[in-house]
Parts: sequence; C-alpha cells; structure tokens
Amino acid sequence: MLSSVVLNEIFNIKYRISDQAIEHISDELDKFRCVISRVDDNDLAITICFDRCINNLPIVEGEIRIDRVMNNFGIIGSCDGLMLPINGDWSMILTYLEQLTCS
Repeated sequence: MLSSVVLNEIFNIKYRISDQAIEHISDELDKFRCVISRVDDNDLAITICFDRCINNLPIVEGEIRIDRVMNNFGIIGSCDGLMLPINGDWSMILTYLEQLTCS
C-alpha cells in the first residue's frame, strides 16, 4: 500500500514526481511480478506502462494513469483479453492488478 506521504507527493502538482515515488509504485507492481516498462510524466498526468514477460513475451500488459488534478488513479490491462478500465484510489488499483495477474 502507498503511504500518505507518497500519495501526497504523487498528487502535489507544484513539483515533478520523484524517482522515489515511482520506485514505490514499482515495488507495488513487483508484488504482482510486473515491471515498469515506461513512464511518461506530463506534469498533470503520469502514465506508467507495465508488463510481465515470460521468455521475453508479454503475458500481462497495462498502464496506470495518475491524474494529478483529480487526485485519482486509472488502470487498464490485458491478459488473454482486455479488461475494462477502472478509476479510483490505490486500493482499487491493487484489486484490479490482483484480478489481472491471477490468471
């Protein structure tokens, strides 16, 4: 779970998101055996692309979008088919990741 300190940093639009905050998200993704493949920081929104590969072939792909203005997260992913996107707090993202990666 992301701490309130990390969440405050993620959603503080006065400053760019730090590498440490991205590392916290990476640690969370690691629990689902997923790794970050790309981060696009557009100041007001950050997109984090992630995947899980076996033999260099992605079996899970997705992206987490951090909306720094609306203070929420969005996620969409695929694993043997597309899952619908969802928006919400970090606990919803973790629930989505659990469902996405359990197959």
